[in-house]
Amino acid sequence: MQATLEELQALRLLRAFAEIKDAKTREAVIAFAEQARKAEAESSGQPQDNNG
Repeated sequence: MQATLEELQALRLLRAFAEIKDAKTREAVIAFAEQARKAEAESSGQPQDNNG
């Protein structure tokens, strides 16, 4: 099985996130990712979930 580009990017993100020790920085990264997900869903007309 070969990993897709999206899977490799997700792994890179998780590895980098795991190295962040500052709680405020981790929360900022989470907030950014959730906002980006929301903006992308809104621009593509996808329904929103209730996870952030």
